[in-house]
Amino acid sequence: MKRLKSGVDCAKRRIYVTVSIGIVVIDEKINSFSIAYNQADSALYRAKHSGKNSYVIYGGSAKCSVC
Repeated sequence: MKRLKSGVDCAKRRIYVTVSIGIVVIDEKINSFSIAYNQADSALYRAKHSGKNSYVIYGGSAKCSVC
């Protein structure tokens, strides 16, 4: 994420990219792809709403943490 913040040269132009990432910690309680997908999707949208260049981890006892 730090690398993208300073911009990337592409086709003789400088472009700036921001990212939002949703991460899910998979443990024995998650027994299907759809549960993991929904949790990662939820984390992604929390990251998007918290601002640019952030990620949210969904899992364990802490449902979400914004970084």
